[in-house]
Amino acid sequence: MSGEDELLRVVHGWRDASYLSVGSLVLLVYDYMITFQDEMDCFWTPSWTWTRVYFFLNRYISLACALIQVYRM
Repeated sequence: MSGEDELLRVVHGWRDASYLSVGSLVLLVYDYMITFQDEMDCFWTPSWTWTRVYFFLNRYISLACALIQVYRM
């Protein structure tokens, strides 16, 4: 295989990975949009518990990581 073919294979792999990252982000944002009302009803109460803290950390850190991943591509 020539160097040009290898480079083409790498570029196609990078493109496919970026498409998958964007698709994953779209699904994650869609999930956030359809579950936000339930989140407001169940978790946006005045009292803070460790369960709520863990929930918000898990929910919004994963979104931030997905956004950073897509931005870096």
